[in-house]
Amino acid sequence: MSSFIDNALVKLDEAAFYLALMDKLELERASFTDTRKPEIEFSYLLSALLNACYSCTEHLIRNRVNHDLIKSFKDSHPNFYKSGPNGGWRTQAVHFRPVNPEHDGYIPPPGNNVILRFREKAKPHKPGEPVTLSFGAGSFYFTDTGPQNSICNLCSQHLSYIRKLIEDCK
Repeated sequence: MSSFIDNALVKLDEAAFYLALMDKLELERASFTDTRKPEIEFSYLLSALLNACYSCTEHLIRNRVNHDLIKSFKDSHPNFYKSGPNGGWRTQAVHFRPVNPEHDGYIPPPGNNVILRFREKAKPHKPGEPVTLSFGAGSFYFTDTGPQNSICNLCSQHLSYIRKLIEDCK
């Protein structure tokens, strides 16, 4: 396997690490430090995740054969990669302003766009008994306008897209 693929996989693992910390922060609502609110720490981790995602594409594009594939990928995910002052989240976070969650709570996503991620192990139950889903404090969102999926769910989905991109690169 080439070094740029290996490097992209390392950056993908790094992004997954940040997402795991974001999940933990979101679920427990307890800061990792004594000096910052969970929302602030979440925004720092989000910035790191976005940079790791961007780094994946930068490693992959080192092989010129992948140039068109990477450009198409970035173009199809403008929320992550679009340039300019009103560009994607990563561009905003690095060059213009922090990207912070603006809303904490449940906003139903659009009808056929529900992302169900089970971040905790299910508790055993007896066959035939109903399954009860328990929702915690709520998720972080980019705005208070619905409908939308949570930041963690959007990032998790994006990491699966990057994994597929890496598989498609040479």
